[in-house]
Amino acid sequence: MTTSRLLTALTTVVVGGFVLAGCTGESTTTPVTPTPSATSVEVTPSTTPSATATTTPAPEPTPAVDLADPASWVMSSTGLGPIQLGGSATATIDELAAAGGPVATREEACPVVGIDDPSVPFVYFGTDSFDSDVITSVRLGIGSQLEADRPSPTTAEGIGLDSTLAEAQAAYPALERTGEYNTVEYWGVEPSGDDWLVFTVGKPVEGADAGTISTISVGDGPVPPSEFCG
Repeated sequence: MTTSRLLTALTTVVVGGFVLAGCTGESTTTPVTPTPSATSVEVTPSTTPSATATTTPAPEPTPAVDLADPASWVMSSTGLGPIQLGGSATATIDELAAAGGPVATREEACPVVGIDDPSVPFVYFGTDSFDSDVITSVRLGIGSQLEADRPSPTTAEGIGLDSTLAEAQAAYPALERTGEYNTVEYWGVEPSGDDWLVFTVGKPVEGADAGTISTISVGDGPVPPSEFCG
């Protein structure tokens, strides 16, 4: 055998061995391990109840004052119906006239306006001077027999002329004796802590008039003005 033929034979054997080894050897590929998928979490929707809407009730409207019906006016520590402390005397006179209410007349001798009408007991409201138009006091009644058949306005608690001291004390537990004058006593209270609501009451020695309210006044003092012209 020649040298060239021998080399060819050896080459064939070597190449064949490599081919055989490639066919029978184990695969060197690394298997891919599948990555587990993320665990599915079920989300429960929130069941927090929605806020309940609250409605604040509207305040009760203040009843309108019937200017033409003075017996329906309410007496309080701030005034009587349309006649209010701090208000304008001139404007009050004009409002009553425009509404067909009782006639309010200015007194010539003193800074006082008077109402003398059969539909209501005597009413007076005054200012500090002729130069002032600001109402500083209001008085219902003068304790006259002329008022006997006239319907009386009352306080919100139902106290009016001819009510008794006992009834006023029940309606106003803080009521106190504030003074006296001749045959009457004064009993007053400060419902708002400022102006006074004062009841004039017959003294116990006055027989049928004992303990009966004859006038109701409002102002900045614990007794009514002894004389509106003072």
